[in-house]
Amino acid sequence: MSHNLTDKNELVKAALLGTQRYNLAELDPESQLGQLYVQLDSAAPPHRLLSIAGAYFLRQRAGEQPSRVSSPRTFEMEPDPNLHADKAQQLAACNKLASQSLAAILWGYAPDLLGEFLIALHKYNQRLPQQHLPTVLARGEKSVPIRSLILPVLGSSGRWLATKNSVWSYATERATTWDGAVDLLRRLPTTKRQGFYRQLRKSHPTLAREILSNQWKSITSAQRASYIKLIDGSLSVEDEDFLELALNDRNHVVRRKAAELLAKVPGSKLGQRMIDNTQGFIIWSPEKEMKITVSFPKEITPQLIRDGVLVRTLRDESRVRSYQMQEMVGAIPLTHWTSTWDVTPTEIVAALHASRWPRTLKQSFVKAAERQKNIEWAKVLLADDKYGVSSIRLINLLSIEECETILRAEGGAEFEPLTKASLLVRVLRKRTEPWPMSLASLWFEQLVQHLDYDLAQRAVAKKQITDSLAAKSEQGVVQESTDNKASLARSHAVRPSVPKGATQKKEVNQAKSIDPILRLLIRQSGRSAPVELTQQIVDKFFPYIQEFNVWRPVLQELISTIKFRQTMLENIKKVEK
Repeated sequence: MSHNLTDKNELVKAALLGTQRYNLAELDPESQLGQLYVQLDSAAPPHRLLSIAGAYFLRQRAGEQPSRVSSPRTFEMEPDPNLHADKAQQLAACNKLASQSLAAILWGYAPDLLGEFLIALHKYNQRLPQQHLPTVLARGEKSVPIRSLILPVLGSSGRWLATKNSVWSYATERATTWDGAVDLLRRLPTTKRQGFYRQLRKSHPTLAREILSNQWKSITSAQRASYIKLIDGSLSVEDEDFLELALNDRNHVVRRKAAELLAKVPGSKLGQRMIDNTQGFIIWSPEKEMKITVSFPKEITPQLIRDGVLVRTLRDESRVRSYQMQEMVGAIPLTHWTSTWDVTPTEIVAALHASRWPRTLKQSFVKAAERQKNIEWAKVLLADDKYGVSSIRLINLLSIEECETILRAEGGAEFEPLTKASLLVRVLRKRTEPWPMSLASLWFEQLVQHLDYDLAQRAVAKKQITDSLAAKSEQGVVQESTDNKASLARSHAVRPSVPKGATQKKEVNQAKSIDPILRLLIRQSGRSAPVELTQQIVDKFFPYIQEFNVWRPVLQELISTIKFRQTMLENIKKVEK
């Protein structure tokens, strides 16, 4: 059904002027909106206007309506013959129960579970139900990260539907070709281009790099600064030549980001140049008590500046040296130090403490290990720092099984309440992937112990508050019987801004509070823990919900979330008969 611009203009005029001053009969009688107007002839003009405007809005949102067939059989969307329909048709339709789970997610019950639903759908080689395709495509238009999960489960109907609405062009087959991607980038608003390039960079990195290289000189300096940051997510050796050219850009943000990305590329030319240009920068002297000494370059050469070492004008020279050391060491391959000095990472990290720059050197090696994803160095730096704030980000380089081993080794025999500084809390907050069974079990065991401890502490605090209030009340009665009423009035007039019972309310509110970090982690555990633990979770935490109000909301969410996930995944596994 084609859009009739005349009809749209008539609707706008009627809305602006009002139905009393403008006659809607001007609608084209041959158009479907005009036919709807005739059918609604008995309705009041304002109601007719709202009904027709609603129909027009739904038509724009859902795309063009397919032509109907005269056969009494169920209508099927006709796939575009240019699409790879054979592959798409291998996807089986998900059953009605799975469709109901998807509907609950889309309409707000647990919107952050859409990604897990799409992953499970793809795992079992199924496609999205047709009735939810417009909503899911609209969700992908607003959220770029979810697109990579939507595309594999669209099926031929979804890809066909995407061609009927320009805002869904990201999901078309043409968007993965040179001509289609360039045309789409040209037509998209400036605010949407970065999102599409991010999608293209993840799914077709070579094509994205070629398009960016072709348009690099024609886009603005601000656009170059935003586009180059998107390379980080799928960086590879093939990007080195393009990034080397970006080192000469006029924008200093582009140059710095290019240098940072090149420092992450294994065996990059920038790493070798940094080694050559910082000869004698850090010296290893095993025979001395201070095994590591630092000798800064007398001059920050133009080559060092080009490779990301900035010249700063801070008054504090030590801060300037600290920044420059991190930039230089962070770009040098860690294997250079171990092979040149013929020592292990453990020996180098141990020697840092006796140097004159212990903190800066450690931060520099942490940055290098993070950039180069060096697991050996990450383990040594984490252990040396006792998994502190300065190195905890390296925990993401370790596998979840290695994290679990560390947690069990570091855990003491005596129980300690969970806080944001607890190693278990810090490790789990950094993990975005699903938790394995053993690690999730460890977390829930610790949480149960923490709940018992916390609730015992709250009971003691509540008793103290009650006893204190009772003592104050008794003291107040005695005081009132002995003091003069005038002196009481004067004492109340001294502090008029403090309402009666304010201290009591403050103490009660503090007793009802929960650490926000723990609340977020409990919420996360309902989404990351294996659903096989559902019954155990219900058995462990349901008694706390019944007895204690303070933990009730967050534990209820934990139980309801994991039960919903279990039902959702079971529904997806079922095959439609």
